[in-house]
Amino acid sequence: MTIDQLVESLGRYQPASTDPDQIWPPPVRCQSWDNQTLPQAIHYSVDDVREIITMVREHELDQGEILVTDFRNGLPCLLWESVFQKVISIVSDRCSEHEPIIAGSQTILFGRPADTMFLYRAIEHVSNLKVLLIDDLYYGNIISLYFMFKKLIKPPGAVVFLNSANRIPEHAGMHRFLHDLSKGALDNSRHKLMHLQNPKGYGVSYELIN
Repeated sequence: MTIDQLVESLGRYQPASTDPDQIWPPPVRCQSWDNQTLPQAIHYSVDDVREIITMVREHELDQGEILVTDFRNGLPCLLWESVFQKVISIVSDRCSEHEPIIAGSQTILFGRPADTMFLYRAIEHVSNLKVLLIDDLYYGNIISLYFMFKKLIKPPGAVVFLNSANRIPEHAGMHRFLHDLSKGALDNSRHKLMHLQNPKGYGVSYELIN
């Protein structure tokens, strides 16, 4: 599918159930983009999605898995299902004792990024990781997710960071992490980060893993 077709496909999604307690498939439809608060919306901008998918296809990273660190309302996972062979996601805001949900190409895990034991259990579900998409606000969580899962990426691959432009105070943790990563303050290695150019978005950056 073209990127336009992927975007249109998400817009046409109609949930079979609107039960708010249902986790998968998503019980909401995508009524708007680039919205961080509405329940029936996806928080990505269309322009950012275009840039990410273009990068993924340019480097042939779609022949494997993506790990999405924030399930949100499930719509992001529905989108990435059309791009990658397998989508692994983390639900951290509810049902921490819930058993993993495995449905087709989706693997949904329940736990918190600050829980090291949970992260080690999550590793067991990863076999051909190509993209790690870090969507988190907290510096400590971002560090844990990055160093735990980056080592599992089979080159070529990429780590994608959302909310990197530091446009609102809540995104300061990601901005600080990327600054420290690029300066070598975390592992004595200066990391080369690429920043996607969308002046209206919240910022998307990525690091290629070769």
